[in-house]
Amino acid sequence: MKFWITAPRKDSKSGKYGYRTVFDSPAEEKRALFELYPKWKLCGTGKTSSAVTQKWLASVTAEVEQRAHDYRQGQTVSDIRPWAVHVQEYIAHGKACGGLDDTPWTPGTAKHRIHSLKLWTKELNPSFLTDVRRDLVSKSIDDWKTSGIASSTINNRLDALTGLFWRAKDLRFIDRNPLEGFGRLKKRVKNPRGHFTPDELRLLFNETPFEDSLVYQLAYFCRYRENELMNLKVGSIKWAEGVIVLGQDEGTKNKKRAVQPIPDHLVPKLWDWCQNCEPGEKLLLLSRNHPERRLYGHMERLGIPRALDGLNRCFHSLGHATATNMSRAGVGLDVIRHHMRHASVQDTLGYITPEAEGARNAVNLLAKQIFPQDYAKSRTE
Repeated sequence: MKFWITAPRKDSKSGKYGYRTVFDSPAEEKRALFELYPKWKLCGTGKTSSAVTQKWLASVTAEVEQRAHDYRQGQTVSDIRPWAVHVQEYIAHGKACGGLDDTPWTPGTAKHRIHSLKLWTKELNPSFLTDVRRDLVSKSIDDWKTSGIASSTINNRLDALTGLFWRAKDLRFIDRNPLEGFGRLKKRVKNPRGHFTPDELRLLFNETPFEDSLVYQLAYFCRYRENELMNLKVGSIKWAEGVIVLGQDEGTKNKKRAVQPIPDHLVPKLWDWCQNCEPGEKLLLLSRNHPERRLYGHMERLGIPRALDGLNRCFHSLGHATATNMSRAGVGLDVIRHHMRHASVQDTLGYITPEAEGARNAVNLLAKQIFPQDYAKSRTE
């Protein structure tokens, strides 16, 4: 078994302070790892000439030394830290490198995780990690379901709690994650949204100021969300390829790089719009909730109802219109899923509004296979 310590070190290339893993033999030391977040791990002892490391080792507390001893013996580290300390460390770790590829949580994720852990603390009232049991967690989830809280909200709360325990297990504070294998709830849309018809979209695109029309068209054709539209820059447009590119650190969905095609009719309009602009300038001057407020005003002025077939509509309904109208145009479901940047086809199906007339046509198509003579003439005859 190999033991190591991690110690502060400055990365000469990036100039950022990280932690270098120093092994107890010269051969292993060459395999030192650099991490951008200053976190410590103590799994043994070793020698190093780094003055920073020596200073850091001198500050190691008795608690950490005991933890290192237990770790070397292959024992689970004693859970001597209060629940609140684990929560604080988990949140600090997440804000620094808790996201995908060791990137920080987004502000929204951090806010939701903090709120979720406060709720769990209130529900379970634990003093230590070992006070949390599966049956207590299940009871809290059942209570939330009974009170009408959406499944996705409960899943987010569960993610925060399981994330805390996975980190505790990685640091050997516990033998196993008590919530391992805990099933997520099936997504249930609490407030289904409607979509916009092609005629309504034509009004929004043609009868509104160009800046607003551009926002609506980018949301509809390119399927960019509000947060992504706020981060679009002139340099995000790749004119030769006819696409708009957003990096994973520019507010994209799930922090993944987004490359979305631009419809041909919109390219020359965007070109004119971007004239005399620097690549680093914002493409659209938007603030939070600005697109939705503008949309409601334009819908009222143009006579577009706020609801369609009993389903309320908002700015996000432009995405529902994208999926619904693509489906009705005969586009394959997997292509729609890819364009919408959904993880699964099930997510995409939630965006598609069934068409009543489409169901009638499908039923008649089935009947025609069995009773072709009855369908030889048109229905109007």
